[in-house]
Amino acid sequence: MPCDEVADTGLKITNALDDLHRPHVIHLDVKPSNIMFRPTGDAVLLDFGLSHHDQLPDLMKEEFRVPFGTAPYMSPEQLLGVRNDPRSAGASRRNRKVVISGAKPRKQCWR
Repeated sequence: MPCDEVADTGLKITNALDDLHRPHVIHLDVKPSNIMFRPTGDAVLLDFGLSHHDQLPDLMKEEFRVPFGTAPYMSPEQLLGVRNDPRSAGASRRNRKVVISGAKPRKQCWR
């Protein structure tokens, strides 16, 4: 992908995440297959099965004792069982690499 297209795509995904985080929702499973683009070019996030509202009880955390998500895309916080931190920078870097290169992330990148 050309650099300007990568930057534009990253901005669209960031805007979609910002729209989600403003009402205190954390997606927790952001990966290429959960991002679609409208004909207008806007990014749309899909699959809220692991999401968490930061101001409501987290029923999934109470139910599961191990981290859950798509392992190669999980943030370090998720691997530690933290489900209320929207800043997963490690996961963002891996997702950018996947968008830019088209390659799937290696298991080593999340260890």
